[in-house]
Formats: sequence, C-alpha cells, structure tokens
Amino acid sequence: MKKIFVTGLVICSLLIHVPAVSADTENIADSTGLEVIREYFELVNNKEQELIPGILSSAYAEDTAAFYSNGENKENQVGIFNIDTAVVDDAVAISNDSSSASVNLNAYEGTSGLSLYFVKANLKVTSSDEYFMDGINYFYFVTGIDNGQTRILEFSVPTYEEVKQLESNQKDAAEYIQDKEMNKEDIVITPYSYDAPVSDVTSNPSTISVLRKSSGKVDKVNFKTYCKVVTSCEVGYSTWKSDALKASAMAIKNYGIQRTHKQKHPGEGCDVYDTQADQVYNPDKTRLTECDTAVDDIYNYFMYDSGTKLFPGFHVANVNVSKYASKNGGILSQEGSRDLAKNGSTWKDILHNYYDKVSGTSYYNSEVATGKIQITEHK
Repeated sequence: MKKIFVTGLVICSLLIHVPAVSADTENIADSTGLEVIREYFELVNNKEQELIPGILSSAYAEDTAAFYSNGENKENQVGIFNIDTAVVDDAVAISNDSSSASVNLNAYEGTSGLSLYFVKANLKVTSSDEYFMDGINYFYFVTGIDNGQTRILEFSVPTYEEVKQLESNQKDAAEYIQDKEMNKEDIVITPYSYDAPVSDVTSNPSTISVLRKSSGKVDKVNFKTYCKVVTSCEVGYSTWKSDALKASAMAIKNYGIQRTHKQKHPGEGCDVYDTQADQVYNPDKTRLTECDTAVDDIYNYFMYDSGTKLFPGFHVANVNVSKYASKNGGILSQEGSRDLAKNGSTWKDILHNYYDKVSGTSYYNSEVATGKIQITEHK
C-alpha cells in the first residue's frame, strides 16, 4: 500500500440541493460534476457499463478497466452489471469548503474542481445483494478535473447516519436502512465510512473479494493466503528482522479485515483491489518463508483502538510517502519498522509507535479513538 485514499466523509449542514423531478437521469442538473454523474447512469441504463472507464479518473480507470471489459462480469451480473435500470431521484452537492469542514478530500490533494455529491437513485436489479438492491439506494460520487476534463474520482456508499442526515424524506431513509440490513443475509458489512473502526470483530474472515487488475475478475481468496501474499508483495525482504515483518503483517491483516466490513468498491463488487489503491496482491510473486511465518505468528491477534474497535492498518514504504508515517501519526512506515526492529523494538512496540493516538498530535485517521491501541489475541 503506497497510496492513501479518503479517510472519512464528515458531513456538515452546508449543502446545495439539486432539484429533482422524479423521472430519469435527466433529473441531474447540467453542471460539470453532475453532468458526468448523469452520464454514468446513462451508461448503466443503456447497458454500456464497459464504457464507464471513459468517464473515470485515470487512476480509477487504470485499476478497474479490465473489470468493465471482462464479459464474464456482465454475464454474471457482478457489481454495477447487476443494475438493470437506474432512476435518479435527487442529487445533493456537499460543499467542500475547508472552512466548513464538510468533507475530507485530502486524498485528492492537488486535484482542481473537487466536488462531492450525495445521490439518491431508484434501482431495478437482477438480484439484490450487499451492494445494490431493488428500490431506493444512496451513493457518493467524488468528481474533479483529470487531464483537463471533469471525471469521477470515486463511487461509494454513504453511512446510515449520513443517509439519515442528508435525506429529507426520513421515511425513505428508514426503509432503505431496513432493506439494506435484510439484504446483507450472512455477509458482514458495516455501514461506516471508509476508515472508521469496526465494533465486535474477534475473528478473521474466511475469504476476501479481490479485484484482479489484469483480468478484471473478482476472486474470492482465502483470507490467510491473501495476507501472506500481500506481506511478501509489500515487505518481501528476507533480511528484515522478524519483528519488522510481523508489524507489517499485522497492519496488512487489520486493513484487510476492515475492508471486508465495508462497501468501498460497490461498482466492482469487491472488498479490495489488488493494487496500491488498497494493498498489492500478486499471487504469482514467489512468497517468502519469512513473510509466511510472520503472518502465521500474528494471525490470531487483532489491533483495536482505545475504544476496542478494529481499525484499518494503514502502511506505506516510508515517511516520504506520507508525513503521517511517523511516531503517533497513524500510518506505519515499513522502512521505519525495519529500523525500529534493528534497534530492538518488538513488533508490538512498533505498532504502538505508529498507531497510538496522542491528543494534540496530527493523526491520519481522525476516526480512531485517542489513546493507546490494544493488541489482543483471539483463538
């Protein structure tokens, strides 16, 4: 993992409503960001989902182009291909003015024309699942200027609390939440913002859904195997001390667990990408015994914040990638972990060094509770 994405959407009361006419995608007004969202739903309604990468940002399209061009995904109604028709009822532009603290778009720092939209759409789907269902659905779209044109930077699902806050029709909001819960069945999806810690997690998932960039397929991968592959891909150095590898493996595992409780990638029907957008997963790379052992050694351990909630273990190569990859910054530095282990720190010491949240210190994930993290074993 070397890219750091949106940490969480903090909604305030400064909203701009786009009038809805309850008809079709023409409900969305013709401004730049809204126009590209209208085009997105037109492609869905015209069964031209394979053209969606053309309106995505270059980074977003690079990670997902193979998914949209893979005929099996269309045939099997995976992700956005599960939608038969979409009627946009309303769109809300949420001000991202920094003085209002309405939304955190630090992940797209340097991108001009950033806008965040809350969209209400009535869907008809082939089969209701944890991503899309018949009836009212709510989405976030982030748009911005990419290569001189307005493009979609992100498509995701808002939290229940955000739906209740942003939806003026509270009956629709309540029915949506009730229907969403019913459609989860035995799939554990927690409706939190991307990086919010998750409650009541004491076991590892059996599998994780990974979008393969090269093939465009979504693979169900054994979770322990996923952790081992990612650890070799992210920190595959046999010369590193075992404590450095264990600390990175713990971060990787926590990140993976939290993403299985999320809907970060509804359009592609997966938990994670196999790229730096999430964590690098390349099963063709030779796995190192040292990395496999590190995962085995920490596999029954879980990291929680001081509120006993499991948080995603963000990690990057070094502090040059993110200023937060420093002591008490909330992001683990892989190379920093290597150096700490050389100097005698244990893997738990290393995790406390990066993830303990100290009041008054700049910390990447604002939703992690202040205080020392807890590293707990559950067998």
